[in-house]
Amino acid sequence: GWLGNNRYIKNSYYHEKTFFLRIGPRNLKFYAGIEHFAEWGGRRSDEQFDRSLSGFRNVLLARETENMNSETDGGVHAGDHRGVLDGGVYWETEGAAIHGYLQKPFEGKQDIDLHNKNILAGFIVSMKNNSRLEKVLFEFISTRSINNSIAGSKQESYYNNSIYKTGWEYQNNIIGTPLFLNTTRASKYFPKMRPFDWNVADSSIPGNANIINNRVFAMHTGAIYSITEVVGAKTLLTYTKNYGSLNNTTLFASGKRQFYGLQEVYFRVPDKNLTVKAAIGLDIGQLTAVTGFLFGIEWSFPGHKNSEYDIR
Repeated sequence: GWLGNNRYIKNSYYHEKTFFLRIGPRNLKFYAGIEHFAEWGGRRSDEQFDRSLSGFRNVLLARETENMNSETDGGVHAGDHRGVLDGGVYWETEGAAIHGYLQKPFEGKQDIDLHNKNILAGFIVSMKNNSRLEKVLFEFISTRSINNSIAGSKQESYYNNSIYKTGWEYQNNIIGTPLFLNTTRASKYFPKMRPFDWNVADSSIPGNANIINNRVFAMHTGAIYSITEVVGAKTLLTYTKNYGSLNNTTLFASGKRQFYGLQEVYFRVPDKNLTVKAAIGLDIGQLTAVTGFLFGIEWSFPGHKNSEYDIR
């Protein structure tokens, strides 16, 4: 992939790979695997980072160079790496399909450790037999300890990097999770916060600083259910406690609490392939207080059903 120009290292590349194994008979299956993501290559001013085939091989294998943590590595930096160890189970009965999962996020190769305390875990239950309760989910996440066990000289703040200073975002949006805050989003909550201008002099942009809130504890639950044969609803509730980052604890000294809620109701017009929906969203807490509304109409071609509703 390609991450574009709106970042500190221009025209950097995106690498992703996954490896999973699944075993089990029929209705009970277990799986485990790893997901690996990296930003690599790119250019900053007159400095071109390695984008050769051998450079890609270093990224593919997550190799570290001698100057991996140097601010002036001469263009041989092996990229910015992170990933997830992922495992879980699928169990299907006559009345329900259950998916339980456990994920261990890591920042850099040295942070891969099954004993670390960082975790995302949850379960999804999908009901069968025309149950009023169609699907329910519960999960929690904690990232407060990521990289804590790594030596200070090689420690990177989660989703940040000392060389690829934009961190794990694309077009000012954090990749993969809505719970973290970068300087762009935080500027809407804290008047004194200013997003970085990636085109200014290098010396004015510190490393490990763009993602200012990456240490969180959160609980999330969601449900999709039917009220009548043609009226249904979706409810999402999320509670977070935010602790900032390794380099930014002032704004989050005591752990700022925030609550997010969404209530959506939808009406399926019989025999018309048409769904009308309305929703209200509420964000309240120590970060912001916002209320939003939604009204929409969705139509699908004959013979195709309208989109499934996601509760994550």
